[in-house]
Amino acid sequence: MKKLLSVILTLLLVSLFTVYASAETENVAIGASYEVLGILTDGEGKVHYPDENGDSLTNNVFAQSASYSELEFVGLNITSQETSANNGISEIRLDLGKVYTIVNAAVSCSNLNSAGISLPGVVNVIYSVDGESWSEPVLAEYEVEQPADGEVVRAVADLYAEARYITFQLSHNTNWIFVDEVQAFAGDISNPEKPEESNDANTENGEQSTQIPEASQPLGNAPDNAQISTDWIYIAGVAVSIAALIAAIIYRTKKK
Repeated sequence: MKKLLSVILTLLLVSLFTVYASAETENVAIGASYEVLGILTDGEGKVHYPDENGDSLTNNVFAQSASYSELEFVGLNITSQETSANNGISEIRLDLGKVYTIVNAAVSCSNLNSAGISLPGVVNVIYSVDGESWSEPVLAEYEVEQPADGEVVRAVADLYAEARYITFQLSHNTNWIFVDEVQAFAGDISNPEKPEESNDANTENGEQSTQIPEASQPLGNAPDNAQISTDWIYIAGVAVSIAALIAAIIYRTKKK
């Protein structure tokens, strides 16, 4: 009987660890290719605040400050030819290379109003498996409700969907938006309370609102890997484990 209890306890611990580990997500956007709409090129062909090596937004390197002098930032301007042709919306179109189950997607931006750089008024995220059929826009929420001037802030959209292609649509409050990284976190956990996709950011006449959405619960300061809110899964695993252990002890007591 002692051996049986030892085996049961070991199995419970292993299953508990497995449940906890499954709550982890991985940033599958690292090293992914992407296209940017909104980089400003002037009449002389000079590119302002460019994407230095074409990988600044998925190299997992974040700006150390909100300053426009940080090389990690890519500047998006409302007067650029691409953004002007896209109804004032700058975009970052991400290709993950294959289909993943995406838990959430995030974009990190500078908030430096003193230099004319503001957070996007609205961040919408759309996604697709094949690059042809796209989802309805999902509104991303800022991690900080009232960010201070000089702060770098992430906007996070909960997707819980299969996707290979993810597009971040950024509306401008001012001429400039500065982005240093985009992220897409994949995981195997399905959320029974998946947020409904919403296009509330659009006004009735089809124009984009410039109202900053309410902040979500902070997910941390742009970590390499993010853990989504799965405490309920861990707690359930603990409860099941404890119940099974108690049952084994009662069984042993009755046998005596």
